[in-house]
Amino acid sequence: MTEPLLEVRNLQIAFRSRRNARPVVPVEEVGFDIAPGERVGLVGESGSGKSLTALAVMGLIHRVGGELGPETSIKLGGDELLAKNERAMRWIRGGRIAMIFQDPLSSLNPVLKIGRQVVEALELHRPDLEAREMKDVAIDLLDQVHLPRPDRLMDSHPHQLSGGMRQRVMIAIALAGNPELLIADEPTTALDVTIQAEVLDLLYELGEARKLAVLLITHDLSIIAGFTHRVLVMYGGRLVEQAATNDLYTEPRHPYTGLLLRSIPPLEQTEDRLIAITGSPPEPLERPDGCGFSPRCPFVRDPLCTTQRPPLVALDAATASTATSRATACLRVHEIDLSELAPEPASTSREARTTVDDDVLVEVVRLSKTFKVNGKGLIGHEMVAAVDEVSLEVKRGEVLGIVGESGSGKSTLARCMLHLIAPSGGKVRVEGEDLSALGPRALRRMRLQMQMIFQDPGSSLDPRMRVGRILTEPLRIHGLWGRPGYDEAALDDLLELVQLPSNSLDRFPHEFSGGQRQRIAIARALVARPALLVCDEPVSALDVSVRSSILNLLADLRDEFGLTMVFIAHDLSLVRFLCDRIGVMHQGRLVEIESAEELFSNPRHQHTRELLASQPVPDPVIEQERRDLRRRLAQSAE
Repeated sequence: MTEPLLEVRNLQIAFRSRRNARPVVPVEEVGFDIAPGERVGLVGESGSGKSLTALAVMGLIHRVGGELGPETSIKLGGDELLAKNERAMRWIRGGRIAMIFQDPLSSLNPVLKIGRQVVEALELHRPDLEAREMKDVAIDLLDQVHLPRPDRLMDSHPHQLSGGMRQRVMIAIALAGNPELLIADEPTTALDVTIQAEVLDLLYELGEARKLAVLLITHDLSIIAGFTHRVLVMYGGRLVEQAATNDLYTEPRHPYTGLLLRSIPPLEQTEDRLIAITGSPPEPLERPDGCGFSPRCPFVRDPLCTTQRPPLVALDAATASTATSRATACLRVHEIDLSELAPEPASTSREARTTVDDDVLVEVVRLSKTFKVNGKGLIGHEMVAAVDEVSLEVKRGEVLGIVGESGSGKSTLARCMLHLIAPSGGKVRVEGEDLSALGPRALRRMRLQMQMIFQDPGSSLDPRMRVGRILTEPLRIHGLWGRPGYDEAALDDLLELVQLPSNSLDRFPHEFSGGQRQRIAIARALVARPALLVCDEPVSALDVSVRSSILNLLADLRDEFGLTMVFIAHDLSLVRFLCDRIGVMHQGRLVEIESAEELFSNPRHQHTRELLASQPVPDPVIEQERRDLRRRLAQSAE
């Protein structure tokens, strides 16, 4: 049997502060192995301890103010890393273990050229190379990660590259020291599905070619389905399940794993309702006695699950070790049937949801928006069309989905529809009114009927305002606060509607989780009772479990109020669940618009087919077939 490359035993991470008498322990009793050349996925919601585990392996916990437990052991190739000093660890980081982070733009130096940053890594980990050799090796590394014209790219700055290209540069820098283990912490979270597929294909290819072990951290089980050999599932700072990839997707054994898998909207069919995990992960100081998942588990049994903490044990007694075997931390694993998991019934079936025929709420006619960008020379500039003569209609009560890659013009189209930015050409009519013909006061009154939910609630909510003030602000602006239906009782009803605690009005946004902050943003958009709701990537930054609850909420709001929505996303499974019709944007143009069923069953435009082929699904067999197909298509195109 192959000796493991990485051995983690009894990993415990603690943080001490003056505010708390006892230390905060976000990660405890974690142990696992990674073999040479093995690709392992580490999956869990935000706050589960995934990134802290990666930092511990890199020897960086002390940099973030943490400390390791006395029984913790981390070995690489049999060498105990915790026994090494900082100087030795500097050689190991990048030399034997490399890491790529979630946001490449914050990891790359904005004032240094790409070539210089790759050469810096070579100077540190391969000092035997001469200066000219280092430049050639840097170009070769950029070529290995499939960046176009790598010799010219050496002179570019990070801001001149797309998100996918920046992530490839980060991979090239990580490979500069010829590492044995690559840790990728959410490397595709902010990327489009097509770029995401390219990055994962690249990591797969490099892993196969270099016999490189990979630890891929993510919150989405569909992303790693066709990538990994084995999956570790983490919750509340502990491992709750580990298994070979095919086994885990075919037959999950822990309730948390089953719920994560069922939280992903299916791509092949339309559901009335999604499964959502109730509640949110507890803070380290508030974790319950017994099983950490018991407050959210549909199979909890008191007092068994609420008083006894389940260890991670092998399901097959014949296996020698839980470090690599199939194991689960659930006291009822042999009693429960995960096939019983089902969503709560929808208030209205999809077949019963109808729009008003021929009643058009929003009409967009040959809408265009161009931006001036810097060109060549000192005073040169050029015009770029972000939206290029787009025409569409949105019927009253309809949910229209707009999908496309970053830079396709989706968000610009949404802002032009609400006149948050003025279009360069064309018209937008809402309730028959031409927005461009309205004066400032008339447009302000019209805004009561048009509201927007932005992608990041953290930046769209004022951190200095309590939630009560945030919700009443638009009512105060329009002189509605205090009138019947716009009073404190109405706010309480609104909080109940978006499933927020009754004491939320007196709290600040930072006191809520990401999913709860998005619910606050939804409540703020609904407080003025608009006719049109534009949702700009409202769930892209959320965990899959939180994402499902937000999508269910939007579906409920649509049914209860007859809201008309424009829902913007790059994830096709989300728009299939929520939308009646879907429009596909590419390079500023609306290249296809069809009913959801027709677009998925018979896509007509090539870009639509590319998006569908790149959308990950939680099925290892299908994902491997797709990867093989993309590889053959790439080879035939060369």
